[in-house]
Amino acid sequence: MTVRLPRILLTGFEPFGGEAVNPSWEIARALDGWECEGHVVRAVRLSCVFGEALRELDAALETHAPALASPRSSQCSSGVTGTWSSPIVSYFAGGAR
Repeated sequence: MTVRLPRILLTGFEPFGGEAVNPSWEIARALDGWECEGHVVRAVRLSCVFGEALRELDAALETHAPALASPRSSQCSSGVTGTWSSPIVSYFAGGAR
């Protein structure tokens, strides 16, 4: 029997402004599948189009049903820290979508 670990949803944005990469996505992608204290990280790349990013986030939340998806800084006891800052902050704070 396979046990599904609780998930941590980590998002990053696609490149914009003529850049070839976006560091937020590169970090999220690098951590995809990483296990931390009985949880597994799932990374999702979001569009830089505000309305589209929220639709993609809604879909990711439904697909992955994460135990943790936070726009605030957090840290596992192993010392890895993540900070999320974007228009998604208003999403989690109950702002207009």
